Amino acid sequence: MSDYRLENNEFIIENYDSKAPFTSFLPGLTGEDGIPLWSFYVNRGQCLTSFGIEKKENPIMEFQPAVIAYENTSLKGFRTFIRKNDEYFEPFSVNYDAKVKRTMRIKANSFRIIETDYTHNFKTEITYFILPHEPFGALVRNVTFTNLGEEADFEILDGMSRIIPYGIPGTKFTTMANLMRSYNTVSNLKNDVPLFFSRIESDDAAEMKENVGGYYYMCFDNNGTICPIYDPCALFENETSLQFPINFIMHGLKFVAGYSQHFTNKISCAFAPVAKKLSTNQNYTLSTLCGFAHNEDFINRLIPHILDKEYINKKLVEADQLALKYTNDIATTTGNPILDEYFRQSYLDNFLRGGYPIVVSGSNDDKVLHLFSRKHGDPERDYNQFSTAAEFYSQGDGNFRDVLQNRRCDIIFHPEINEFDIRQFYSLVQIDGYTPMYVKACTFSVIKNTKRTFINFLMILYYMENLK
Repeated sequence: MSDYRLENNEFIIENYDSKAPFTSFLPGLTGEDGIPLWSFYVNRGQCLTSFGIEKKENPIMEFQPAVIAYENTSLKGFRTFIRKNDEYFEPFSVNYDAKVKRTMRIKANSFRIIETDYTHNFKTEITYFILPHEPFGALVRNVTFTNLGEEADFEILDGMSRIIPYGIPGTKFTTMANLMRSYNTVSNLKNDVPLFFSRIESDDAAEMKENVGGYYYMCFDNNGTICPIYDPCALFENETSLQFPINFIMHGLKFVAGYSQHFTNKISCAFAPVAKKLSTNQNYTLSTLCGFAHNEDFINRLIPHILDKEYINKKLVEADQLALKYTNDIATTTGNPILDEYFRQSYLDNFLRGGYPIVVSGSNDDKVLHLFSRKHGDPERDYNQFSTAAEFYSQGDGNFRDVLQNRRCDIIFHPEINEFDIRQFYSLVQIDGYTPMYVKACTFSVIKNTKRTFINFLMILYYMENLK
């Protein structure tokens, strides 16, 4: 059986971490009523190498060019540390000589990685996707641990090696992390969902401005929320290479959980501490949501909603269905399933660059919005400043030629847009024959005299939605 194969709508790579390195991204299809995040992954470690909101200047996990991501993801990405009856091991680790099998299973709008450890008789399965159909954005990470051996006691630490506080621009963190760490603040610990943010804006200006909002990190299981460890010293102490969580290895989970933590002058981490006794073939699932919240009250109000036992499974199904919904335009059934999936993936790539057209009816004429568009900006195209608007009906900027070529089939699949694309692009041609460098997202303005009516209408919609 080939190490690269297609099964149903999943592309499978066996022993993915031993193959030539590659990088890809989650498209972040969250629906018209969802808030997208950008996220990238590589076939190393636990794969997720960076993610954030809107642009790479707002990273939650630091944006890294591909060549650096291949080196760093295993240490500075997501990690899992386990003690089984006091014996330490780390799933997906590069410093690992146990007998293991690792598999990556990629779908259009999600992916998962699976490690079966035959030395410790343990299986770890991790699923990643961007949360759809919600008024808040989140990277979702769902981890299922399965004991394949005899009943044993397990101590688990699972999470991010470091999390960048909101308000620290990506370039400043990359070049001035030693200074930027002094801005770090962690709040909302009493509610077990910490908010990471910079106390003030980091601009070198005469006027100091307070930051509003932060990156939340919410861990939970069937018993409720779990407050993560946020001080890296609790795990690593002075082992600054981050290779081994010395305190956890030497002293166990109780010592780490009881460590006197501090966030000042430190780059925080976020590790959920869990102690479980698992019998043979028993599993345990830990879920994590990480994204942006405007304030503590906003995320705290959402906790009961998120803790529903079927919430994560339901949202994963919705995320996968969104990819099918938007690519059904080109759904093809031939004698070759690989070709059928190729059509879908090519179409998805096209509308992620050119936008997915929808018609908005107006009183005088119809308008066309191109949703989900964004400029190339993955780790292999690190020179581009991409934008993925963190809002409903999300759009982004694009290079003129990219947007133009990726809308070439719009009229075939969406004849309802009529001559919109032709009019738009011809109207952008300058008198000297040149075209602009960029095509920006469409914006709509509210007529001044109707502003209050419009705001009242939005408030009514909001309250009606919350009464459901």
